[in-house]
Amino acid sequence: MQPLPLRAAQDLVRFLHQPIYRNQRFKLWLSYFEIYGGLAILLAYFLRLSKNKYLAGDFFSLADLSHLPFTQYLVGQMGKEYMTTNSKHVSAWWDDISSRPSWQKVLQLYAPPF
Repeated sequence: MQPLPLRAAQDLVRFLHQPIYRNQRFKLWLSYFEIYGGLAILLAYFLRLSKNKYLAGDFFSLADLSHLPFTQYLVGQMGKEYMTTNSKHVSAWWDDISSRPSWQKVLQLYAPPF
């Protein structure tokens, strides 16, 4: 994956510091991520998950656990479920880790603030 083009990175930094984007910084960053980096990340996940059930191997680990909050936000509040459903391996992985009873309990106890 190539780094963000310099112009795009400069634009992103400039936009993030403008008051008009104060409440939308994460959404703006996510848009740039989708355009410039999201496909490369998903390709890496696809390649890894096509060989293993989980990110670190055939066992649930901290690597998978650390993806739960952000991916839940993408799929839930951001409505970007296509990022997990475009690949059968990524989709199966997400369905498996997000349906774990412990994660469901976390979602019950700590509802998103949005």
